[in-house]
Formats: sequence, structure tokens, C-alpha cells
Amino acid sequence: MLDYLRGLDATQVNTIVTVVAIFLTIATSTYLLRRLVINVIRSILLRIFSGHIVLKNDYYSHAFVLRMIRKSKKHIRIMCVRNERITEPDIIEAMRKFITEIGTVEILALHPDFSDCVTEECMCVLPAPPKTKEQFKKQVISNHSRVEEFYNDLGQEEKKRYKYYYFNALPLIHMCQFDNIIYIGFQLFHRDQVDNSLLNYSIMVKDKSNLGQQIVKQFEYVRDNKSMNPLKSK
Repeated sequence: MLDYLRGLDATQVNTIVTVVAIFLTIATSTYLLRRLVINVIRSILLRIFSGHIVLKNDYYSHAFVLRMIRKSKKHIRIMCVRNERITEPDIIEAMRKFITEIGTVEILALHPDFSDCVTEECMCVLPAPPKTKEQFKKQVISNHSRVEEFYNDLGQEEKKRYKYYYFNALPLIHMCQFDNIIYIGFQLFHRDQVDNSLLNYSIMVKDKSNLGQQIVKQFEYVRDNKSMNPLKSK
């Protein structure tokens, strides 16, 4: 090979160098273009499936919760201030079927026996009536009773996988986990439009991501810490 190269004249050497340069240019361009295409596709997929706005004007609606329960294959976690969504009869029935046939449900919901200052803080983040502390407490107690009845019903049989916790902390966002995807909801309300949100969206976060792991840890901390969950744990 070396003898062959030594026998080449300047023109032949220049030709070989040019061919190699063209090849490297094409290869490099192809590689960079391929990386660009992969990054664009990855960005689009991440935007659809992880960590970006994915649901607008639908998150934590009745239809959303019911649909996600029916689609789940393993595990459901819900953290909420009010039990308004999770105590609707068809949602309870869907959860009952999920627990019986598929997997585990964990719910963190505010206990009805909380102080007036917590009540006021809760009502500050609510978009719609009740407008008084008494109305709000009545609603929470009513919803709580329905979930408690649901729990007691399931607890009568062995191997039913349902866990319900009280907590005396206040989440300012809604959080749902269906299988390995966590949904974090955000709403922004105008003072003159109490019945409709200006913004209503959620982000999707995979539970194995850095953020997802932190969210799961916080959920488990509230669930397991006695100072956060002093009243009851089932």
C-alpha cells in the first residue's frame, strides 16, 4: 500500500485527497443531518409525551379522570383538596372495577376536620362556589363520607387494593398519577370569572424522570409521615 502511494504523482494524490474530502464532507453532513432529524423527532415526542403542555381545558375534568381510570393498567394515585371528582358515582364505580380487576389506587384527600385558616387557604385556590367556609366544609364532609363508604365497602373483602389517607397539608395544584405518567394540573382564574378558568392545562411527567421521582417522593412523604398524616392511614 505504501509503495503504491509513493508511486502516485501529484495529480493523483490531489484527486485522492479531493475524493476523501468529499466523502468526509458528505459523511459529516449526513451524520449531522441525521442527528438533527433525531433531535427534532425526539423533541416532538417529548413535547407530546413528557413534560410539556399536553392537555388544555380538559385536565382533571370528570371525563378526564374517568377516561384515565379506564385506561390505566397498574396504579392510580390522586392528590386533591376536595374530593369532588373522585366521589362521583361513575368514577367510584370505575375505581371499584379497577381495584377488583387490575391494580392499586392511592388517594390523598383533605380531612374534613381542619381549621378555619386552612379552610380559607383552600377556598383561595378554588375557582367556583362554595363561597363560605361553612358551605365548603359541608361539601368536603359530604364527599369525604362517600369516599369513606367506598373504602369500607372494599375493606369488607380481603385482597382489595385500596388505600385512603387523610392529610393536614395543603397542595396548591392537582396531581394525578396513572401508571407511570404523572399529571400536574394548573389553573389561572380571573377575579370576575369565577366559574371559568383563563388557563387550564397540565404537564405530563414520567415517574422515572428526575422530576417524577421527586413528585413520587413527596407523595410518599405526605402519605407516610405521621406529622403530616396524624389522623388515619388505611
